[in-house]
Amino acid sequence: MKEKIMKIIRGILILLVLVLIGLLIYFVGKNIYTNKMKENVKDKEWVYDNTLITHNNSYGEDIFSISKHKMIDVYNMNYQDAVDKRINEIVDDSYTLDYPLVIYNPYGTNNLGVNVYFETEEEMEISYVISVGDEKIPNYSNTLNNDVSGNYTKEHAYQIIGLVPGYKNVIDLVGKTKDGKEVTSTIFFDATKIKVNSDVLIKTVEGRSTEDMEDGLFVLFGLDKAFNANNYIYDNNGVLRADLVIEDYRSDRIEFIDGKLYYSYNNDGIGVINRLGRIEKKYLLDGYEMHHDYVYDKENNKFLILVNSDKEKNKTIEDLIISLDLETGEIKEVVDMKDLMPDIYKEAKMPESGVNTYGGSGLDWIHLNSLSIVDNGEIVVSGRELSSIISIKNIYSDPEIKYIITDEDVFEDTKYEDLVLDQKGEFVPQAGQHTITYVSDSNLGKGKYYLELYNNNYASSVTRESFPWDNYQGVGDFTDGYASQYYKYLVDENKGTYKLVKEFDVAYSSIVSSIQDVGDNHVTSSGRSNCYAEYDNNGVLIKQFNYTSQKYAYRVFKYNFDKIWFD
Repeated sequence: MKEKIMKIIRGILILLVLVLIGLLIYFVGKNIYTNKMKENVKDKEWVYDNTLITHNNSYGEDIFSISKHKMIDVYNMNYQDAVDKRINEIVDDSYTLDYPLVIYNPYGTNNLGVNVYFETEEEMEISYVISVGDEKIPNYSNTLNNDVSGNYTKEHAYQIIGLVPGYKNVIDLVGKTKDGKEVTSTIFFDATKIKVNSDVLIKTVEGRSTEDMEDGLFVLFGLDKAFNANNYIYDNNGVLRADLVIEDYRSDRIEFIDGKLYYSYNNDGIGVINRLGRIEKKYLLDGYEMHHDYVYDKENNKFLILVNSDKEKNKTIEDLIISLDLETGEIKEVVDMKDLMPDIYKEAKMPESGVNTYGGSGLDWIHLNSLSIVDNGEIVVSGRELSSIISIKNIYSDPEIKYIITDEDVFEDTKYEDLVLDQKGEFVPQAGQHTITYVSDSNLGKGKYYLELYNNNYASSVTRESFPWDNYQGVGDFTDGYASQYYKYLVDENKGTYKLVKEFDVAYSSIVSSIQDVGDNHVTSSGRSNCYAEYDNNGVLIKQFNYTSQKYAYRVFKYNFDKIWFD
């Protein structure tokens, strides 16, 4: 009996050894394969050989798509070059308006985009209409941007956005000559198998305003940040029309520069995407991670970016601004709020839990969450933790605080007290604000301008227990509040004053929110209420959009994409 037991034990041990050897071989082999693939994707020829354009009958007759090795990332520049080369190999004058070359999302940057290539005998301007045969989803139409003067050409290449996932789409292309003659052709595209991680149709609520909505498309940034990351783009009817692919984190906004889209595709990279969806360039922020916002300084051809530094993130977070030179790629630290407000920084205390709101150990003592460019090296920033708007001058040479907008008690008996502008009129100053935006008006005269903001109306300062909230009547907490507001201040630097000249209530959102002027209207996003909306110039609701979400969307902006996709 003893021998039999020992025999069984030996058998089990041998089996375990074999299993361990097998696992070792598997993991070693997997590691070797992974390392080999990492080297392969750096090889231009290998990427080209593993990137093909093939017929894809699942999308329809004569529809092409890209077939690539699973290890090739969309943001691999070798991949972008390979796709370009493959397209150039098959584009020729045999493709016409009646029979165009149609490739689904060739560059991998728009899951609801299809590229078309063809030639016409006469110079033409091309428009299109997408329909899906569902009364709940109205047709979508636009005129395509040819990227040539006058928008008439014989050689045509476009990215058509607007495919509706889950439906069979009919795309009618309309070519119009300069003398007004029109020719139409039709593409049948089956998008029933395309999956997206957002609502295809958002529920809408009509407001009391009878004003028209402005033309354009709403972009939801940071929808369910940790779950979905792409930029989801909706029309005025709440129909999903584009799905711009990024790697992780989110985009905080889109900047439009020289006919290109600039937006973050992960927390340390900004991509430059052309009208066809091709990634033309990437900027890498080695040693820094983006958070909350970035803006384009046209005068200096630089991005100004709110970042955390790898060197500082274990000490402090969300108090640093860098510049990115778009010509040279050079990165410089231009503003460290610890240098501008050292006394306030030293007074801040870590919460008793020992972690910040993100679960890390960095002290979030000011929480910069937006910035806007004034001019001549001057910016305004939002410090949520202090419920303060801070103007900073000479940012590229010798940064200095110019003024602060906040309740007078916030900096009472500090050396910053004299920097606080005088409040004119009776109103509750902003609390926990977002998206500070500078608005110039030549009619106001020198030293006067507007600042617009989303007043979250949220009372929170976790690093300053003694923050004076007594003057902030009607503020809410993280989960509940009566309302947030659109605020518009008139700043008079000559007199050192600010006053509230326009306000209206919006859905309450303690955090994650935005405001934006679009034409005569105002676009707002209340992330914690899972909605965004468009209001008329008087602050009367035109339409509200209520999206589904596991968490929220970070912010929502509206753009027309003119001279990108559209003429």
